[in-house]
Amino acid sequence: MVRADPSLRRSGNKASATIQPCLLLHLDIHYDVVHTIEDTLHLFSAPETVEGYRTSLTGKAGVGVVTARKSVQLQTLPKIMILHLKCFGYGSQGSTKLHKPVYFPLELILGCDLLVSPSNEVM
Repeated sequence: MVRADPSLRRSGNKASATIQPCLLLHLDIHYDVVHTIEDTLHLFSAPETVEGYRTSLTGKAGVGVVTARKSVQLQTLPKIMILHLKCFGYGSQGSTKLHKPVYFPLELILGCDLLVSPSNEVM
C-alpha cells in the first residue's frame, strides 16, 4: 500500500501533514507538458498554491485568510503500485476522451520530489 503524505505549509507556521493510505495514484495526462509517466508523477507531487485558506489565528480569536502551499508526497512504496491515468478531459463542451500517447518505462525510477525525505516528515 502506498502511504501518501499531503502537507500544507503556511508562511510563518509549521507545516501540517495528513498521512493517509492510498491503493492507487490518479494521474492527470491532459496537460501539454505530459508525455511520460514521469511527467505525470512530477505534476502529481508539484506544490500547489491555495488562495484564501482559512486558518485559526494563533493566540487570537477568529479566523484568518492566508495563502498556503499544498503538496503530496509518498512516504512508503509498495512492491506493486497502481497508476490510474485520467483519460478524459472536462470543459465547457462536456467530457472528451484524450487520445494521447503516454510513454512508460518497464522499470520506473521515482524522483526525490515524489518521496518524503526523513528530514521533512511531519508528525
